[in-house]
Amino acid sequence: MNPNEKAIPNIDITLLIVWVRQAGQIALRYFRHAKPQRKPDQSLVTQADLEIEQFLAAKIRVAYPRHGLIGEEGTRGVNGHASSVLWTLDPLDGTTAFVHGLPDWGIALGLLHHGQPRLGLFYMPALDDMTIAASKGYGKVDPKGGPRGTVQPEWGLKGFLATSSASAHRKYRIDVGRIRTVGSVSANLVYTARGSAPSLP
Repeated sequence: MNPNEKAIPNIDITLLIVWVRQAGQIALRYFRHAKPQRKPDQSLVTQADLEIEQFLAAKIRVAYPRHGLIGEEGTRGVNGHASSVLWTLDPLDGTTAFVHGLPDWGIALGLLHHGQPRLGLFYMPALDDMTIAASKGYGKVDPKGGPRGTVQPEWGLKGFLATSSASAHRKYRIDVGRIRTVGSVSANLVYTARGSAPSLP
C-alpha cells in the first residue's frame, strides 16, 4: 500500500458546502416542474439528478483527482484511479418527493476512507437546511453549518414523533403516537441524529 493512502485526506469542508449549495440551485431550477423518467429498477430520475451528479463529480475530479467516486446515477471512479478514499453521491435523495413538489428531498455527499464512513453532508435546498458530520481529523465542521449527529435518548416534553420510510407500514404493525413519512432516507437519518425524531426502518 502507498504510505500516502494511510494518511487522513485533507478535505476542505467549506468548499464542499459551496459546491452543494450550487448544486441546490440547479435542483431548484427544476423543482415543481421536473419531468421524471423511469430507470430500469423503476425508480424515478430527472434531468436535475443527472446535472447535479455531473456538476459535483466534476468538482471532485478537479479538487481530489486521486479519489474514487460512486454516484447514484452511474458515475464510477475518478480518472480510473483505485483509491483508499471514496466519495459517494446521491444527487437527489427523495426524487419522488422532488417530482411531486414536496420539500423533503436533498443532496447527499459522503466520504469513506478504507471503507469506513468519515464525512457526510446532506443539504435540503427547498428548506435551506444543511447538516454536516465528520470524524475527528476529517475536516473542521463549522457549528453554523450543521450539527454533528448524536441520537437523543430522552424526548421529554416533546413527546414521541417518529419518522419512517414510505413502505414501513408494509413491514410492521406500527403502534406509536405520531409518525411522519418523509421522502428522503437521508432526511430520516438526519432527523434521528439531531434528536428531532427517531427513524423507523
